[in-house]
Amino acid sequence: IALADSYPVIGFSENYYNKIANLIDEETQEIRLKSIFRETEQRWPIIESLKFPPLNAAAKPQELENLFQKTADFNKFLDPTTCLIRGRKGTGKTALYDLLLKHTETANKLANGRLDNVLLLSGHGAFKPSRPTRNDFEFIQQKLIENNGNWEAFWRAYLLLNGYQKEYFTFPNNRNQKEKFLELQEIFSKISHNNWISDNNKYLIQLATDENLRQIIPDALVLFNEKNKEKNQTIWFLYDDLDEDFPEKKEIRKEALTGLFQLIQFCDARSLKTICFKVLLREDIWKRLNFDNKSHFNGRDLVLQWTRVDFLRLALRQVIQSKKFKDLLDRTSPVEDIDQASEENLNKALDLLWGSRRRKGDKAKYVSRWIYERLTDSSGTTFPRSLSVLLQRAKEKELTYKNTQIQPPTDRFLRSKSLEIGLEEASNERCNAIKQEYPDLCNFFDALEGINALLEKDELEKLWKETASEIIEKFDDFTNLLATIGLAKQRDKDQRYGFADLYVYGFKMSRKGTK
Repeated sequence: IALADSYPVIGFSENYYNKIANLIDEETQEIRLKSIFRETEQRWPIIESLKFPPLNAAAKPQELENLFQKTADFNKFLDPTTCLIRGRKGTGKTALYDLLLKHTETANKLANGRLDNVLLLSGHGAFKPSRPTRNDFEFIQQKLIENNGNWEAFWRAYLLLNGYQKEYFTFPNNRNQKEKFLELQEIFSKISHNNWISDNNKYLIQLATDENLRQIIPDALVLFNEKNKEKNQTIWFLYDDLDEDFPEKKEIRKEALTGLFQLIQFCDARSLKTICFKVLLREDIWKRLNFDNKSHFNGRDLVLQWTRVDFLRLALRQVIQSKKFKDLLDRTSPVEDIDQASEENLNKALDLLWGSRRRKGDKAKYVSRWIYERLTDSSGTTFPRSLSVLLQRAKEKELTYKNTQIQPPTDRFLRSKSLEIGLEEASNERCNAIKQEYPDLCNFFDALEGINALLEKDELEKLWKETASEIIEKFDDFTNLLATIGLAKQRDKDQRYGFADLYVYGFKMSRKGTK
């Protein structure tokens, strides 16, 4: 009866016995944790030793290998036929770009041999210091229109240029072919390798608009592919920063990205199988793109997603960077292989860090679920960087209790209040990120302060009219965008719009109930 959800109790089921077993397990775990904390005198030194660095390109190779968490998507990412990697800003697209290009040796280890005979090259992105930027692309768009050029021809020339400058592609020396490609070779030799100067734009525009050169470049790509086959090698071209370098105005982004995907279709049609693409693109940008045969990419795309188990594994990877914490964990709840550990074992290990439940009682939410849900937006996207931010701020808050009369918890290092402060910081970070992604909506974002996080439709429509109707003309399009970017979505049961907790605190919205 004590375990029943209602009275009178009608029979017993397996569920009740599971509840009994779970309660016994939890009580045993709580006793075990309290025993561990009674016996350790290192509480504050261990907390001080904790580090929660976000994964970045500046990390040392060993640190990167220790912190990089392979999700279930990683193997599909390594599939050479996967050419489109979609995800919200902050889900790890640039981390993959940096891993392959800046830490190739580490990438090879993590790939378990799947990158053997693969050469990795930046098709576009921050790895290559000499590259066109936003202003250059605006100029290129203008000249392509004036000279009847197109972006597919531009990307063909740009790809071949990147291969040439890395010496992965060389022009033929025999007389017949040498003469055919002579003009193309002369232009390539004039393009600056170390700095992107205005002359480089001029030459690329020439390559994308001159009718004779536009006919020759596809032949050069076929030659490039044949040479790769002879050497038994494949070249991956990685594309990043496409949202930052291609502005939306005058449809530059739409035209440029359409041209890039047309290039991929061209390579497929010509069976240029040694030239592979990895285009890392924001999810909302892909959804808004419309071009012929877009369905060609169905099944060849990947949406970056973080499950709760992925999150737990990442948290454990971060916390064991502290040798003091790891020594304690190895003595009490050892985890031999993080990638193979079950959710139950991961939870037991992380109970040391943040405890099992948020509060006392079997109705209280599990901490691991609370963190995952609070760091997940309304579209179901979860952000690994937000976890680092939350835990780092929680650690800082926890240390403010040192040398005070406030008693520390007896079963964890980070108390619930510290995690709540960490959530606020993570929310601030995500709100700043979404403002950078959608600067045109900053008036709307600013107007959310003090607004109820569960909003009636007419109230949201009023906000839209006052702050965003000039940017997005239709209210339905506006609410669709809010859903796509994970800020808010309409609830089925009462048609109100619920804003994700991940953004509520950063935008200083009003929310009822506990955090």
